[in-house]
Amino acid sequence: MNCAKFRKMANVYLDEETPQTLRAAIQAHLKTCADCRRAYEMTKRLAGLLQTEPAPDVPEGFARRVMTRARQQGIPKPVPVLLYPAQWWFELASPLRIAAAAMLVIGLAMGALMGWDVGQNGNAAPILTKTDTLKQYSLDYLGDAPYGSLAQVFLTIGK
Repeated sequence: MNCAKFRKMANVYLDEETPQTLRAAIQAHLKTCADCRRAYEMTKRLAGLLQTEPAPDVPEGFARRVMTRARQQGIPKPVPVLLYPAQWWFELASPLRIAAAAMLVIGLAMGALMGWDVGQNGNAAPILTKTDTLKQYSLDYLGDAPYGSLAQVFLTIGK
């Protein structure tokens, strides 16, 4: 354990949130390093003071003054909350909206073309039986699965 590492871990050690092995290394370091021991004692006193002293009262209008000063210094305003569900669409740049609409149209057209053959000719794929599922996915070892087992549930869902 070195001084830099201890300084990072001082608060965690003080709150007793360190693992036992690390705690032993910190204790050994505190025995040998006077600077870290002083820093630890000061942190310990500060923590005790913060626990016993009540929080000060916030003056009237404090939040308003802080926000006014933040706006004067050029800090951006908070992002507005969406007032209606489609507001995000209108906040997109025009090229992005055009691209998204084109992708939607292309996706719908591809879905319609892929389903066209099934709708016209009735050539839907036959429903697989349990035996077909076992052969298709090389799951022959699941054929004798007991009722209620995970394998049986998988085979039932595959029907």
